[in-house]
Amino acid sequence: MLRLPFVLDASSRISPPDNPQLTVEMAYLPTLSINRYRTGRGIIRYEVQCWMDELAKIVGMMTRTSNIQFKPPIKIELELIAQDKRHPDIHNLHKVVADGISLGLEIDDKHFLFEDKSVIIGENPRLIITVRERKAGKLQLKVLSKS
Repeated sequence: MLRLPFVLDASSRISPPDNPQLTVEMAYLPTLSINRYRTGRGIIRYEVQCWMDELAKIVGMMTRTSNIQFKPPIKIELELIAQDKRHPDIHNLHKVVADGISLGLEIDDKHFLFEDKSVIIGENPRLIITVRERKAGKLQLKVLSKS
């Protein structure tokens, strides 16, 4: 039996086929912040490594069982439910989430674009992670040249 104590809920949406989506609800740990996820020696904390491994396993299982194939670029939306106002900036969680999803999807995290949705104060601290393909054509790059 597979035990994933940090995974609270998971769902996938396959339709429409050109826009698959995964949503995973994970327990929030204060040590997930980029400022605190490594020890003083630069080693990833044990509980953070377990959290990332669980995220990778659930994302990998969901894509295989739902037969979802994500193609870069990938959009990742984060929503944090925190117990009180003492929570990290949500962008400080990007590295840990990206590492876990990257392992699960087997896609380099350089293809990820994060969108921070909201921070809600409530009970049962958790992080809601939504993964979907980012539609091409929405990003416009402007090259400025010196005259």
